[in-house]
Amino acid sequence: MHRHITTCVLSLLNASSGVSQDMIGVDFFGTTYDVDSATGAASVLGSAGVSQVNCMASSPGGTIYVVGEQGDRLVTLDPDAGASTSSSFIGLGDVRGLAFSQTDGLLYAVKNVVPNSTTTIDEIWTIDPGSLALNQVGATGFAGVQALAFATTGELYGYELGNGGGVGVGLVRIDVTTGVATDVNGAVGNTGGCQFMTSDANGTMYVGQLELFVVDVSTAAETLVGATGVDLRGLDFKTGGPPGCRGTVYCSPAIPNSTGASGVLCATGSLSIPANNLTLTATELPPGQFGYFLVSATQGSFVPPGSTGFLCLSNNIGRFNMAAQIIQGPTGVLQIDLGAIPVNPPVATQSGDLWDFQCWYRDIGGTSNFTDAVSILFP
Repeated sequence: MHRHITTCVLSLLNASSGVSQDMIGVDFFGTTYDVDSATGAASVLGSAGVSQVNCMASSPGGTIYVVGEQGDRLVTLDPDAGASTSSSFIGLGDVRGLAFSQTDGLLYAVKNVVPNSTTTIDEIWTIDPGSLALNQVGATGFAGVQALAFATTGELYGYELGNGGGVGVGLVRIDVTTGVATDVNGAVGNTGGCQFMTSDANGTMYVGQLELFVVDVSTAAETLVGATGVDLRGLDFKTGGPPGCRGTVYCSPAIPNSTGASGVLCATGSLSIPANNLTLTATELPPGQFGYFLVSATQGSFVPPGSTGFLCLSNNIGRFNMAAQIIQGPTGVLQIDLGAIPVNPPVATQSGDLWDFQCWYRDIGGTSNFTDAVSILFP
């Protein structure tokens, strides 16, 4: 039997009160809130340090992003304190929705092309959280898209409120290659205000503003969870947002790197061996530094010479280090071939195999480090 590693994130609970404050929200003025996903109840947490906020997103490593000051600044937040940890100028404009893609490590944003306009067609853009590079994807075809979120399937969804009259199509599915949005269910429109969207690790999609709803992404039907009590403009899970990470985490959190963050590994896609579409994504890496993914059938735990982090594999370790497989921080992505796991000799994955994966990467100052790791059992 072989073994495999991926990483996930832990849920945070407020054990003292018995209330699960597992989400973080933000209002237009930058006040941050603890939010209970089971009831919708919100309580003041801190301040994002910016105003004019209309969106929020979370990376697999738990980095919380908001865009404020009319789209001028990308801000990261401490999920426990609700306070700003960094603020960078991006100058994108009126951003109304934000979602982190585990596929390419980019932030997807919906831009209101003319600030505060309810008639101009909204556009989808991407933001590289490392380099801050902006890229225009395309027009949505709608004028009132107010929120974005990725589902566990990797599909991007938005919520459309119309052209100012309060009547829109509601849930839309967005093509990440063109930006074009499609109404999920023409028979179901928006049922009220919606300023945020997010998805949990089980694929449950949440939407809302003054109230928290669960929305069925196949039918667009909404179910009330409860009142938030505040006008939230962004909401996400503190532990890494969307979802879709496969396997069982270990060696987590990893030793922080020069950015102050711990490298995170996430495996997405199907565990079906015939489908052969499992993708590894390493995030929270030092920008511009190279690395590659590792695999083994055996777990371990030791610090190699020249490293500041723990190698959590041992014995016959395979390296995805061909030229086309080398990654570069802050985010690296590789779809692996389950039919050619590069141990010695290379082997094809069989039903019942358990492989361990991890990512090694160079850090600033001539040292190296590792992400955390995950074990995946292939059915």
